[in-house]
Amino acid sequence: MQMIVAGHAKLVDDSLSAPQYLILQMLVRQGPMISTNFVSVLDVTPAAITNLTNKLVQKGYIERLPSTMDRRQTHLQATEQGHEAEHRLQARYKELTAGLWDDLSEKETDLLLSVYGKMVKRLQERLNFKLDYMLDEEDH
Repeated sequence: MQMIVAGHAKLVDDSLSAPQYLILQMLVRQGPMISTNFVSVLDVTPAAITNLTNKLVQKGYIERLPSTMDRRQTHLQATEQGHEAEHRLQARYKELTAGLWDDLSEKETDLLLSVYGKMVKRLQERLNFKLDYMLDEEDH
């Protein structure tokens, strides 16, 4: 369902692409991260991440912060403006999905929630593994 929001991100900000929205959303929800965290999650090159994050910096949605642990690394962090944009996108998501499930029976809703729950759990396991692995690499 988040892909619906990402696909409709242009309804809130016509210059915000789906990958930019996903980067912004991760930074808002998880806090500061290094850009390499997004490479495997979005399955793009480091150069593409640099391009995407440069655009988010230009829009004022994220900022770069030097690492206190390693001068060679820079952390990305959502700004207040970025938090506000993500909040507007989430509000738009709620508008788009309001009433979407009204025609489903209770049994259908329960089944749908069960399936989505399993999908989310598997995705979180995969992403947490990747993120944990990448974070462990930062320590070395």
